[in-house]
Amino acid sequence: MKLSIIIATLNEENRIAQTLNDYAQNFSEETEIIIVDNGSTDRTRE
Repeated sequence: MKLSIIIATLNEENRIAQTLNDYAQNFSEETEIIIVDNGSTDRTRE
């Protein structure tokens, strides 16, 4: 079964890497993670 997780972000530069690492450790390779950035002015999109 494929699972899709959508994460909405806005200026989450300090937290996005840890969030993605947490999801990667807890879900299988079949899990799709979609990140939607809502116009961040920091380095979230990098």
